[in-house]
Amino acid sequence: MFGKDGSVQLDHPEVIKTAQYFVDLVKNGYVYEVKPWSDAWYSSFQQNKEATIVGASWYEGLLPTLIDPDASGKWSVVPMPKWSADDRYSSAIDGGANLAINKNSKHPEEAWKFIEFMLGKEESQLKMMKEGGLFPSLETTYNDDVFKEKVPYFNDQPVRTLYIDAVKNVAPITYTKDYPLANELITNAFAEIFLDNKSVESVFKKAAAELRQKTGRK
Repeated sequence: MFGKDGSVQLDHPEVIKTAQYFVDLVKNGYVYEVKPWSDAWYSSFQQNKEATIVGASWYEGLLPTLIDPDASGKWSVVPMPKWSADDRYSSAIDGGANLAINKNSKHPEEAWKFIEFMLGKEESQLKMMKEGGLFPSLETTYNDDVFKEKVPYFNDQPVRTLYIDAVKNVAPITYTKDYPLANELITNAFAEIFLDNKSVESVFKKAAAELRQKTGRK
């Protein structure tokens, strides 16, 4: 949505091409239209209506325990598709997590010790991955044998080796303070495309102009 310099990119050809690809997936019947994390979404797995999830490594923890516990051996993990074999980046990230200490905390030192224990110790990070599917941000853990272990739910596939490859090939994102606004405009843009049957190019150009007008960005 934004370039490295913070400029608006919603009307760039690459963005419009990507948006058009998503629209074509829906219009050609490849997308099951249900809101993620809703009751209908959970039920869709039991009804065999979900064939693919483009998602994060933490699905390793959620699929077998919460989302699709009866499907052991039916799921596998693969890298994200790329536009072409020469593309530099083969994975993506949107979001992230962090721990912070409130300035009004009565126990900041104890809070920091907790953060150090959870995020600064290899043992803690590896346990979080093995038992909860939370991929470590501590890079010194990546040589541990736990990454080579076969995961029974995923057909005995050593899926964690794929996570290491993925995290090394993540496309960088420029968020900016206006990311929530841009996200809202994109959501509205897709609604306009599907509900009013308007073209992707015209709607995204209008969204880009509105984002520039509201933020003062180029």
